[in-house]
Amino acid sequence: MGNNEDDINDGLKRLDGAVKASVNKLAKLKAENKGLKDEVSELRRLLAINEKKTQRLKDELQKMTSADEKSWQVRERTIKQRLKRLATKLSAFEQSYILES
Repeated sequence: MGNNEDDINDGLKRLDGAVKASVNKLAKLKAENKGLKDEVSELRRLLAINEKKTQRLKDELQKMTSADEKSWQVRERTIKQRLKRLATKLSAFEQSYILES
């Protein structure tokens, strides 16, 4: 009977060792999982910041483009007005030159 008890005790010791190893492995996995969750949270936070910055830059670019477009329209209008005045002066000069000739 002693041999049978020894076999049972050896089996229980191996089982106990396997349970302890499993518990340790589980604790390690839980710690890794927590670390990964923290990392995911940090990445989400950084993503949100990045999205806000991206939107802010898009808004700034839109404002600058709009301002440049308005500025260009003003310059274009000014140039057209100058050309009209120049054409009027040229026409008046031609009329004056024709009348003098």
